[in-house]
Amino acid sequence: MRYHDGLMWSRLQTAAVVEGGMLYGLYGKGIDLVPWEKTIVAAFGLLFVGALYALMLTDRADIQDHKKRMQDFEKAFPFVSSKPAWQRAPVFVHPAGLLLLATNLAVLKIGRA
Repeated sequence: MRYHDGLMWSRLQTAAVVEGGMLYGLYGKGIDLVPWEKTIVAAFGLLFVGALYALMLTDRADIQDHKKRMQDFEKAFPFVSSKPAWQRAPVFVHPAGLLLLATNLAVLKIGRA
């Protein structure tokens, strides 16, 4: 699922860049286009962004299908952790987060000195 989310966000970022480029091409300083050229630039931008949006929608549908298959599999074959409770993530995540926070605060303090 992370791959599909990353792919979807990459496509959204690409669409934003294309939209920004199209707007700069239409209204940018020093760019003199006649009206019919502006129409062509806007049409190509619209088509390209529309295609990326359609791909994002199909990505979302693929994600939902994959998620449903994984949930069905997990119901059929439940996962049971073999680790004792004290070795599971929260015990390690909280101290690691506090250590990172303390390190960042120390770096900020050193940077100000």
